[in-house]
Amino acid sequence: MLMTEWSEAMVTGCYGHLLLTVFALAIFFEYGVTSLELLELRVPAHVALGTRAALSCRWALGPADVLYSVKWYKDGKEFFRHVPRDHEPRRKFPLPGVEVEQSDSSGSSLMLTDTTSDTGGRYRCEVSGEGPLFPTVSGHADLEVVVLPEHGPVLSGLRSRYRLGDRVQVNCTSGRSIPSNSLSWYINGEPAPTTAVRPSIHRTFAGLETTTQLLDFVLTEQHFKSNGLKVKVC
Repeated sequence: MLMTEWSEAMVTGCYGHLLLTVFALAIFFEYGVTSLELLELRVPAHVALGTRAALSCRWALGPADVLYSVKWYKDGKEFFRHVPRDHEPRRKFPLPGVEVEQSDSSGSSLMLTDTTSDTGGRYRCEVSGEGPLFPTVSGHADLEVVVLPEHGPVLSGLRSRYRLGDRVQVNCTSGRSIPSNSLSWYINGEPAPTTAVRPSIHRTFAGLETTTQLLDFVLTEQHFKSNGLKVKVC
């Protein structure tokens, strides 16, 4: 009899635990799952200084979903929001380098104008549904502002004639740009050995960067196996 009572109590306890588990799962599936989905985020990887940058964010709402807000951030700081139910649905927030010229009616597409070096950074689009749970999805992408050099690399120190045993010392300086150019030396079509290349020197002029790199090596018979000596930088 004791065994029977214990068994009944055990069954009752297990059954109660099962009901509790099923109830918890029901709550999760009823309130914790949403069909709100972020479909696409477009942020240009590179933008030329002083030009425009188009940002877009596309999402999908389920049959029971209602849009609550669309918010845009740069490096974690909000600069634009669209809340359809607000008296002022679209709002801009001052942020250095981020000037929103225009937006569509849903806040899904923005146009930034007059990009500066401060415009570069990580952009995030955050979409939220209505309460009580306010389901939220978001995505991010990085944007870099670039300045193309006005001219190609400039060589200095290169002579027209060399003899066996001569020391070759040639400097290459890139044009001013953002970011600075990466220079690579080649001797007779082959990458120059690291022992022949001095570390690059980076200088900044009014926010623009220039790179200077020295090629330094002594000519041997190996360098004259082909038709003459060819030195190239790119």
